Amino acid sequence: MDEPFPSTEPLTNQFGSLNDLAHELASHEDLATRGSWRSILDEVSLARSLNLLTKTHDHLIYLFYNVLALSKLLRFTDASNELDSLHDFSSHHYKYETYPQLYLNRSGSMVPFSLRFIHAQLPIKLDLIKDLIKDLINHDYLDPVLVSKLGYIQMQVGDLEGAKGSFNRVETMLNEGKNDGYSFLSEVDFRNLVNRNKTLVYLVGKDYVSAVREYEECIDSIKVLENALERVPTMALNETLVINLCSMYELAYVNHSEIRRTLRIGLHVLLPMILTRPVPGFEVLRIKYERLGSGWRFTRSVETSRQQSSRISAMSKAESSSFDQVKVDISLSPRVNSVKPSKTVAITDHATALVQAGVPVIRLAAGEPDFDTPAVIAEAGINAIREGYTRYTPNAGTLELRTAICHKLKEENGISYTPDQILVSNGAKQSILQAVLAVCSPGDEVIIPAPYWVSYPEMARLADATPVILPTLISENFLLDPKLLESKITKKSRLLILCSPSNPTGSVYPKKLLETIAEIVAKHPRLLVLSDEIYEHIIYAPATHTSFASLPGMWERTLTVNGFSKAFAMTGWRLGYIAGPKHFVAACNKIQSQATSGASSIAQKAGVAALGLGYAGGEAVSTMVKAFRERRDFLVKSFGELEGVKIIEPQGAFYLFIDFSSYYGIEAEGFGKIENSESLCRYLLDEAQVAIVPGDAFGDDSCIRISYAAALATLQAAFERIKKALISLRPAVPV
Repeated sequence: MDEPFPSTEPLTNQFGSLNDLAHELASHEDLATRGSWRSILDEVSLARSLNLLTKTHDHLIYLFYNVLALSKLLRFTDASNELDSLHDFSSHHYKYETYPQLYLNRSGSMVPFSLRFIHAQLPIKLDLIKDLIKDLINHDYLDPVLVSKLGYIQMQVGDLEGAKGSFNRVETMLNEGKNDGYSFLSEVDFRNLVNRNKTLVYLVGKDYVSAVREYEECIDSIKVLENALERVPTMALNETLVINLCSMYELAYVNHSEIRRTLRIGLHVLLPMILTRPVPGFEVLRIKYERLGSGWRFTRSVETSRQQSSRISAMSKAESSSFDQVKVDISLSPRVNSVKPSKTVAITDHATALVQAGVPVIRLAAGEPDFDTPAVIAEAGINAIREGYTRYTPNAGTLELRTAICHKLKEENGISYTPDQILVSNGAKQSILQAVLAVCSPGDEVIIPAPYWVSYPEMARLADATPVILPTLISENFLLDPKLLESKITKKSRLLILCSPSNPTGSVYPKKLLETIAEIVAKHPRLLVLSDEIYEHIIYAPATHTSFASLPGMWERTLTVNGFSKAFAMTGWRLGYIAGPKHFVAACNKIQSQATSGASSIAQKAGVAALGLGYAGGEAVSTMVKAFRERRDFLVKSFGELEGVKIIEPQGAFYLFIDFSSYYGIEAEGFGKIENSESLCRYLLDEAQVAIVPGDAFGDDSCIRISYAAALATLQAAFERIKKALISLRPAVPV
């Protein structure tokens, strides 16, 4: 009997509309994250008892969360009975097309989509789910990510041959050019997925040489670990190698959010097989693992291993005269493991190390002015030391500095605050992080236009929020499209981060565009805006700066962040601030009081002097801006004459964000294939000895960021080196 079309009429009960009930997944995900499995069972039971899940498309999500909860509670028979209801995957009841009003532009079966919610955590024995997996794989679902995930489940339950078959099917799909639009994989991401699957198979099969080879094929972003592997004397199995392999594997998956939840499966399968091999020195690693909060243990005698902890505890051995062996848990927090290291910091440190080793590298990676701090500011800091102003200040900052900031914001930005609405911190970076932590809850979404400053998404992850990246186009000066913003706002949207002038693009948001964005923001009561204005004084006429909080209706929902590092060349002084409604600023103040306490008393005295230089920093800042503009003009003209380069003229900050993607795919003699921004930057570091930052760090792999916070003569030399390095390369496609 055909199922009637689902009703969207609101129901007269405490759940509101059926649509809200069936598709409000956030509460389930939150309960699962906290391990509240019995609460999930209670919710599903209540919904079923009230006959609210009468449609197939509604009960699928609840069924799978129920399976997950039953499995976590070791009720495998009940979980299996639940899965038995999914017997006819070709039924129209399971098709998105049956419900076009609820699932626009979606096609195919909903069962695989639902399975994604539990694939990484399903500890049911092989004989209970193998038929389900085979049915899913044997159907013609041309989604490589899904097929890969099903392979991960097969590995979890001990079916290595089945997993190899699934992974082989993914590779065949790549070779045949089949993606079918389900997973929206680029060709590069598709190939990376195939290589990661092979890496996992080799690791499980203890073929470490092949595993490292495949790993090098797909992950370019964490060369530090690969370099560590190169220092291992041989590729023979040893403790150092295994620890590095596990770290490489973990970072590979953490850095790819679309399959991050598979990390637990891979480590679950990998480590038991490695640790059972009789190798001297491995007793220190041969331990039992416990899953936090659930009490599950890894036992070698069980043929089908149950799921282990996502926090694998690597154990190190310490020796002493009193004890034979002391084992220290050196595991890290999953929250920390989810955060990527800053590429700008990593590349800057690498370039610095090369310079210290005698290699004449030109460093254009860091966002740091090459000017000295203006003498008046420096003298104020020196006097603070001489006069004994070296003790703690109030946590929020001195009243003198906060008052000066209020005056600055009123006169220059047209926004009014009182000192208790200002919090001074150890740099604008701390101000931003504390703001994100203060206003975001687990599951909230932080909207970030790309290209973005590298730390924005990672700060969101530290707050257990989800970064939602909105791409922009070089043809539109990398400015956010208001229509795209409006289409991406959901009930989970909590924070929109804007940076103008922008790092890394140098784009400046016109007031009219900001007003359009403000009109969209005003429609959503939960949505706040963090306006990063650290580059406001480094701006080139005719562009002008507009503070978002100055727009009608935006003061109440805007957190304005600024500082002294960029405009006043005070990067090492570590001084920034946030201004906003007292409720939010007080929350940031609370976090800071338990973290760093107040900023340096000496730096705060220098900050007062900086704000006393005059409007927009006076002559001292305008002199630096004039030099930045001269450098910008030289580089824009020079790079604009290179073949295959796309460039826009930045209106602020001191960065160029240049599209070099036409050079991708070219074989560089003695180096290899240039596949992306990261490999091009490595090529330029090797060949031209110029350190710049790949665009993938900022969310746009087609570009490279070049900082022109260096002397003009240095920039001229750097350009000639880059030009010479590229002279043998020709664009792969016309521009």
